Amino acid sequence: MYDLSDHFSPATAQPLMNSLYYCELPPCAALKPYVRCFWGTVRPVTSPEPPSTGKSLVIPDGCMDIIFRGDLTKDSISAYFCGLDENGWNSGSSAFSGGMSVTFAVRFYLWAAGSFTSDALSGSAGRGIEAAALFPGFVRNMTEFLRRGLTLRENADFAERLLLRGMLRQPEDNLMNALEFIVSRCGRVTAADLSIHTGCSAKRLQRLFNSNVGASPKAVMSVIRYQLLWQEMLRTGSFSALDAVEKYGYYDQPHLLHDFKRRHLMTPQAALELARGGNSGT
Repeated sequence: MYDLSDHFSPATAQPLMNSLYYCELPPCAALKPYVRCFWGTVRPVTSPEPPSTGKSLVIPDGCMDIIFRGDLTKDSISAYFCGLDENGWNSGSSAFSGGMSVTFAVRFYLWAAGSFTSDALSGSAGRGIEAAALFPGFVRNMTEFLRRGLTLRENADFAERLLLRGMLRQPEDNLMNALEFIVSRCGRVTAADLSIHTGCSAKRLQRLFNSNVGASPKAVMSVIRYQLLWQEMLRTGSFSALDAVEKYGYYDQPHLLHDFKRRHLMTPQAALELARGGNSGT
C-alpha cells in the first residue's frame, strides 16, 4: 500500500504536550501506514489532572480514535470510537472518582480505521460510537489487558499485536489514490477533479468515502486542506494569510480566517501561541 503517512502528518492543537496524563508513542514500522500514534496516561494515575490543565482543545486532525477510559478501582472500562472531526471543540477534564484510572487510545489515520472493522463507517464523522460495535475483538482483548494496570508502552505493545493479527483488508486503492491527489494538491481539488483523476463517478466516490471514512469527499478535502495549512504553520512557526490563500485555494483572506477559526476556535496567531505552550484563548 502507498504510505500516505510520509506526506500527511496530522497534528493536534498542542503537539508538544507531554505529561503523565497525556503522552504519545509512535507505532511499529508495520503499523506506521495506518496508526498515527498510541496515546494515553503514561501509567495508571491516582490523582486527577492538575487544575491548570483546564479545557483541552480538540481540532480536526484527520484521524479517528478508539479511546479507552478506565476506573481500575471499580473495574470499569469504557471504549468509544471517535469518527473524523470536521469542527473544533473544547473537551473538559475527565471526571475523577478518586481511584486508580487509566486512559489508552489508538489514533488511526482517516483512511485506516476501516481496515480493522468489517462494518462500514458511514455516518461516523463527528460522532462518538461504542467501539465494541465496530471493533469487538480488539475492544474485548484490550479491555482485559488494561485491567492489569500496566504502562502506556506495555499497553501499546499489546495493541500492536492485536492490530497486526486483526487487520481485515488494505484500504481501497481508489480511496488512497483520491487522498494522495488531495494531499499533493494541498486540498485545492474539486469533486470534478477527483472524478477525473480516479476514474470514479461522483456517486461512486461518495459511497467510497462514506463507507471508509464516514464523511463525504468534500468534507474530507476541507479537513485535509485545513490540516495541511496547520502543519505548515507548525513547521515554519509563522502564518501569512496572503500566501495561504493562494497556496491552499481559499476564496479570500476572510474566508480562510473564518474556516480556520471554525476548526481551531481561535485565530492563527493565537493557535501558534497555544501550540508553543501558551494559554491563549479564542
